[in-house]
Amino acid sequence: MIKAPQDTPQGKMMRPFYVRRKITLKDTPAHAKLQFTADDYSQVVINGKDAAVSNSWRETVVCDVAHLLKKGENILGFQYFNKDTWGGVFGELYVQYPDGSSEKISTDGKFKSTDKTIKGWATLAVDDSSWDNVIEQPGPPNKPWHTTLNYFDYKDLQKITNARISGKKFKWGETFRLQMNCEGKRPEKAISFRVVLYSRDTVQWADTVTIPAEKSAFFQLLLSASTFIPILYTLKASEI
Repeated sequence: MIKAPQDTPQGKMMRPFYVRRKITLKDTPAHAKLQFTADDYSQVVINGKDAAVSNSWRETVVCDVAHLLKKGENILGFQYFNKDTWGGVFGELYVQYPDGSSEKISTDGKFKSTDKTIKGWATLAVDDSSWDNVIEQPGPPNKPWHTTLNYFDYKDLQKITNARISGKKFKWGETFRLQMNCEGKRPEKAISFRVVLYSRDTVQWADTVTIPAEKSAFFQLLLSASTFIPILYTLKASEI
C-alpha cells in the first residue's frame, strides 16, 4: 500500500492526493485487469482517462483497462482522498500480451506523488521528476484495517468473443445447446466458468463447468442439475 508523504492528519477536511507511475509495455495488451482499493476513496486515471472509482477500502474494485493501455509508455495514476486518519492506495495491474506472456505491476515505491492539482496530471505530458517519492506501508489485512480483501490471481485470461444458445425459450426438462467462441492462449491447466439460467431476475439453475486443458479446443459435456434437468453444453473455439 502506498500513500503521499503529504498525507498527514490535518483535521477532518477531505483532501486529494495524486500518485502515479510511468510503465512501459512491450506490446498492446490482449487483456488487462486492475484490482485496487483506497482509504478513504480513489479514482483511477490511465493516460488521462478515467478508469474506475473505489468508494470503500473494505472492498476490492476490479476493472478491465486493456482499452486504455498501449504499447510503449503509459501512466497509471490514482487520485485518492483522505481525512485525518490512515490512508493510501492498494492495487495491482495484470497485463497479458498477445503472445501469452504477462506481467504484474503493484502499487510500490516506484510511484511518485504530489498534493497539488495539476491539469493532465496522469498523462505523459506532465513531468513528475520533481514529485515526491511515495511512502510504502503494509496494507489490509494488516493493522489498522483488519480486513481481508478479495484478490484475483489472474493467469491465462480468455476472451469470450461471442456466445449463443439454440432456441430462445425452454421448458423444464428440455435440452439446449450453448456455444461460446473464445480467443487467447490455450490454457496449460483446466479452466472453469459458471453457467447461470435466469427467469427474469431470479436464478433458476446454475452449475460450474470445468474444461480439461487437453480438451480446451472442443468438448461436449452432458450435465444434470439437482432438479434432474439434462443440459448439453457445446463449447468451441479456435483458441481458448
